[in-house]
Amino acid sequence: MKGRRLEFFILIAIPILWITVLEIFAYSVLLIHSFWDTQYLTVIKEFTLKNFVKIFTTPLYYKTIFKTIGIGITVSIFALLLGYPVAFFIAYRMKRYKNLLLLFVVMQLWISYLVRAYAWKIVLGTNGVINQFLLFIGVIDEPLSILLYSQFALILVLTMAFIAFLIIPVYAMLEKIPQEFLQASYDLGAGRFTTFWRVIFPLTLPGVIAGITSVFALSVGDFVAALLVGGPEGIMIGNIVWSLFGSAFQWTLGAANGLVLIILVAFILYVSEKIAARYSGMEI
Repeated sequence: MKGRRLEFFILIAIPILWITVLEIFAYSVLLIHSFWDTQYLTVIKEFTLKNFVKIFTTPLYYKTIFKTIGIGITVSIFALLLGYPVAFFIAYRMKRYKNLLLLFVVMQLWISYLVRAYAWKIVLGTNGVINQFLLFIGVIDEPLSILLYSQFALILVLTMAFIAFLIIPVYAMLEKIPQEFLQASYDLGAGRFTTFWRVIFPLTLPGVIAGITSVFALSVGDFVAALLVGGPEGIMIGNIVWSLFGSAFQWTLGAANGLVLIILVAFILYVSEKIAARYSGMEI
């Protein structure tokens, strides 16, 4: 028995330790570089706040950071509005095919994110399915350009790409609600809407917050969807960081932008964790 416990500990501890070390190393390098400077394609290894001053005095950087946060919040809201009813339907309205629908939700995570993004690009294009259908039924006379290379397209693609991360935790919380709670609410004269708003939704708040947090964190760090379907209006901070580390060779400025985004996201995650702990009755 002791030997099995030791083997289990080794199998778990070594990967966790390895990942932790790599994470600490990566973030340490990012932190150090953010306080250095780059001149003539050469990294100057001297402490400076020049990068952070440039970020908060250059509209391109600070406006893009706040726009990225706004897009992340918008995507999280749409994921909640679309994902919660799906989770509710699977949990309370489906009996026979519940596992099959859950499989369909999880299956999208098995498909390459890049493939899904390209698929939406085909759907939203001027010759895509939506435009061709609208042209066929006579709703429009020419293809809608707003469907692609816009913030609308970016928010849509990000929402559909990460919505499963909200559906799964919400469904898990719905499944944990005892049926006696719902029956007691009905017996006391509450209708379906009142039961949902006063009983079901509060009990699923930890799952809602966990799902929103996941969707938000994944959205603000994305740059692939912005590159494929966002266009000039959909540029996010991830695209700028990618450019600074790439062709611009401004590693220190890119590191500073990344660090600012990490701090903002970490703060939002901390607040959401506190809220989730409050509603789940746990102290963090």
